[in-house]
Amino acid sequence: MTNDKQTEAKELPTKKEMKKTVADKLHTALPQMQATLGEKKFSRRLKKAVKVLLHGIHSDDVLQKAKKKADSNKAAGMKKQAIRKAKGAQKTKKAKAALPEMF
Repeated sequence: MTNDKQTEAKELPTKKEMKKTVADKLHTALPQMQATLGEKKFSRRLKKAVKVLLHGIHSDDVLQKAKKKADSNKAAGMKKQAIRKAKGAQKTKKAKAALPEMF
């Protein structure tokens, strides 16, 4: 189950899809700016803003950095998990040693 979720999250949508979704969100978030600037100026500035925001999203360098960071986060998480297990084992050993035998 978890593998399916991870593969879906790693796949990036196409550039056009991303531009369209970001433009839609900005369009709905800034209705006052559209009223003050006018439709034509607002649409031009919106396109420029989307271009600047999404610059380099699909480049190989960005994708490699994201993959490297994800791998390092995964390794760090596994290390923390191993430490927790070791501490839990130590606590149980101490608890058993502290309890006297009743029988």
